[in-house]
Amino acid sequence: MPKIKILLVDESYYDYDDNYHAAVLRSGITDWEEVSQEDYDFLVRNKFRLKSNFNANIVIVTQDDTPVLKRIQDIKAEIQKEIDKAEEEKNKKKKRAEENRLKKLAKTEAEEKELLNMLKSKYDESQYHK
Repeated sequence: MPKIKILLVDESYYDYDDNYHAAVLRSGITDWEEVSQEDYDFLVRNKFRLKSNFNANIVIVTQDDTPVLKRIQDIKAEIQKEIDKAEEEKNKKKKRAEENRLKKLAKTEAEEKELLNMLKSKYDESQYHK
């Protein structure tokens, strides 16, 4: 069963320069309470009725059992995965560039050898025709 708390928040608004100002927590109107999934769904669907009673935006938050330190560790692990993935992509790109450079070099080398052989045969033949 979810554990929930109902909060009042001040309205979000745009100022005269079109800068957005986020909602600010005004207060909680309940403590944490366990409710059935059915009651939670009902409350979410009828949240607008609470709004009219308190003349404020209503936010329903749910609580779970994940400690804050665990969340921090999870976030750090996710960031490290992103860093590792970016590094891996960078290395793959670098490797592909080196492979392409070597292929181009090999192609150029083969063309140079072919030209050299062609020139050798040309000048060897011209030696015999003198």
